[in-house]
Amino acid sequence: MLAFAIASALQLSSAHAAGQESFLTPKQQAQAFKEGWVAAQRDDLKKAYKIWNQLSQNPTNAPELKRALENNLAVVLMRQKKYDQAQKRLDAALQADQQVAKTLDNLNQIYAYQAQKAYNRVFEKSKLKEPKGDWLVIDLNRLAKTENTRQDQKDAPEKRFSEAAFEVTGLVEGWRQAWASQDVDRYLSFYDDRQFMPKNGMNYEAWERSRHRSLRNPEFIKVYLDDVQAVEITSELVRVDFRQRYKSDRFQDTIHKVLLWKKDRGDWKIIQEEVVYAKKN
Repeated sequence: MLAFAIASALQLSSAHAAGQESFLTPKQQAQAFKEGWVAAQRDDLKKAYKIWNQLSQNPTNAPELKRALENNLAVVLMRQKKYDQAQKRLDAALQADQQVAKTLDNLNQIYAYQAQKAYNRVFEKSKLKEPKGDWLVIDLNRLAKTENTRQDQKDAPEKRFSEAAFEVTGLVEGWRQAWASQDVDRYLSFYDDRQFMPKNGMNYEAWERSRHRSLRNPEFIKVYLDDVQAVEITSELVRVDFRQRYKSDRFQDTIHKVLLWKKDRGDWKIIQEEVVYAKKN
């Protein structure tokens, strides 16, 4: 019954042609989203996609609902291995600010998968990790009670995300400068010596000694960062990803790197550093 009501309400072109408007109310939007959610949890992806895709065409959807719909439609496509279509949906979802951290993570899963495929064609060493995606859920009760979309809801998330992201972006540049100038002490000061966990099971002290050698041994170091993107996950946690171009007299490469910054006692420090993919020159 609800699906029929949705289909009827979304015949917008016919309604406009007749000089009428037929839009879903917030309560109907909430009911439709819930029906799609139930279908998705039952792994009935075809039904979930149909319901959510119809709902996404309703012009009166609140921004929060638009974000959740685009994300969840992309997840359905990802689980059907339709990665190109999923990427387009996720790109659309990024037009909004709220819930953007999870949306970015889903998009990065696709980018990482594409990179793995490219390098496995050459090396054929690792098993591909297919992206699965994470669902987004919204507050249906609040959506049902909201009759009008408020502009201040659209503006507020940008302020909340940008303040910490702007601060950490400046620190990333300081980190880059310290590295390029081979200032080891300043470079290491950006890392949390209590929480940072080096890769390959190395303890912090051994990693610190290795960084001393890596920074001081080359005659010169050049580091360039492109496409720097900072996303506030919480008020005390920011994820930054970028393309890094490194060059010294001994080695050069281009990688995609992710830094996780945590605010502890007023100071932002790196607690995780990860290379998503790498390309040696």
